[in-house]
Amino acid sequence: MRLNPITKINLGSLIFFIYLLLSLYYFQERCLFADSAGYLFNILNDEWFRTPHHRYGAALPQLIPLLISKLHTTPWLEFIIYSVSYPLFYFIIFILILKKIKQKPAAYSILILLLLGVKYSFFLPIYEMQLAIVYASLSYAFIRSYYIKETNYKNMIGFVISIFLCFLTHLQIFPLLLFLVIYNYLDIGLKKIKVLFPIIIVGLAFLIKYLTMDSNGYESNHIASLNEVLERLNHLNTNYTWNNVLKLDQFEILHFFAFMTFIALLAQKLFLKSAFFIFSYLLYIIFICCMVPGESTVVLEKNFMPLTVIIAIPLFQDGITIQSIKTYTHSFILLFAFLAFFSQLRDSAKEHTRRLMYEKTILASLPDTSDKFFTTSGNINKNIMGCDWAISIETLLLSYLNRESKTFYISYEENEKVPKRNDIFIYSFFWKNYSVNNFNKKRFNLNPKSKYETIPPSLLLDISATF
Repeated sequence: MRLNPITKINLGSLIFFIYLLLSLYYFQERCLFADSAGYLFNILNDEWFRTPHHRYGAALPQLIPLLISKLHTTPWLEFIIYSVSYPLFYFIIFILILKKIKQKPAAYSILILLLLGVKYSFFLPIYEMQLAIVYASLSYAFIRSYYIKETNYKNMIGFVISIFLCFLTHLQIFPLLLFLVIYNYLDIGLKKIKVLFPIIIVGLAFLIKYLTMDSNGYESNHIASLNEVLERLNHLNTNYTWNNVLKLDQFEILHFFAFMTFIALLAQKLFLKSAFFIFSYLLYIIFICCMVPGESTVVLEKNFMPLTVIIAIPLFQDGITIQSIKTYTHSFILLFAFLAFFSQLRDSAKEHTRRLMYEKTILASLPDTSDKFFTTSGNINKNIMGCDWAISIETLLLSYLNRESKTFYISYEENEKVPKRNDIFIYSFFWKNYSVNNFNKKRFNLNPKSKYETIPPSLLLDISATF
């Protein structure tokens, strides 16, 4: 069957283009939310990469934002570049896999990662987990090409580099890599000695990462929590994560795609693959429920991101094998995933736009008697605010966007008093305090002598009433 010119237009590239436009349109919402605001502040203030917990693989998408920050252009351009840099980096890898390595299932898995189960994560583009999964898709493309198409050193070197990028970005990528390696074995078998190569590389990368971790660091604490897995497994019915993964709509769409993949594999009589797929899918859900027994919805989205690739690789690689309908079926799946994404984004975007307007209104209402203000969480409309622990950095960046320097801090403690030290910036994003004397004065020029002033509760009450 010959495809007409319209069908030949790559739908994946078109979806990426729309995704980039959405990243541009919602650049303020994406830049001024929780972790994203903290990372952007570090890049602008320090004019260097932000790679917490030794996650150095996260530096690559930050190259362009860092370059723009060093050029000292305009705040608007810095924000826009920061927002679009991550999907642009993913698009480059997508094109590399699709056109150079020629592994469509791995390329399409990146799209599914961006489209499914990301009702709120769209507004947190800096997640290292998402980046690590993109590196994992790249590693699968290399190893698939290495075994199925041509055994050459380029594919081998590409696989090694991408695997080490995975572990330099997020340790929790290991279960996904294990799934990809085993799923690949189900095609090529275990007869040739070269099949040991991926296992050796993945194991070596994991070992190096494990041995070089900070014993008191964030990722070490997650590994230590494995000791509590059995206890948490016994109380699964009261587990917050377990209950939410069954009922939240962004996870329901994941379960639907998983069911569709399982049925497609059965229809192809790939019984071993279908059994391994559904086993891996359910095991990973239980694993995350035990690792993260109670967290915010946004954090749960991040932890369940590997499920998108666990679904996408079998679905696009083995779900449809009839060549005459394969292209059309893949296009339909991608289009359906995009429509599901757009439907969820429409609702969450309204929440984020409202939150941002709320912060802007408060900031604009503050008097000029100081540039640092204080209030307690009881005075804030929590139905609008969201992550109030990040508000000081969000409002500082908001004021910078308008060429000003002003911020306000929200305390969790209702009886907490106004900070005594005037030079302190309460940087609750990292649960630390920083001296404003160490700020980049070209961007954030808070006065070290101005005092923290209490925001009148009546002012906050009046503002909340308008929302």
